[in-house]
Amino acid sequence: MLLDVLRVHAPWGHERFSRARPADPAAALHGGCTPVVREPVARSADGTPVPGMDDAVVSNDPVTAQGANMASLRADVCRRAIVDHGGRTLPPRSSHLPIS
Repeated sequence: MLLDVLRVHAPWGHERFSRARPADPAAALHGGCTPVVREPVARSADGTPVPGMDDAVVSNDPVTAQGANMASLRADVCRRAIVDHGGRTLPPRSSHLPIS
């Protein structure tokens, strides 16, 4: 079944895994993680908005490394938005940062 999915959606991976076999008959991964999305902006003690990052905002299934991949992407997007915005003050819930 997985090989069929790879053949259609990731043909470059199909060849790589086509001869793979489970390590033993009970080798299977079961379980799951319910994704959670939290408030993307927190406030510091003086009320300054602070954009959330990584698992503080969104948690994903750790088996697929979605969190690590998205954390890296989000950090880069936020960095570029801040640099592009320059020294100007950002309004709360700013549209300049990908935090809403």
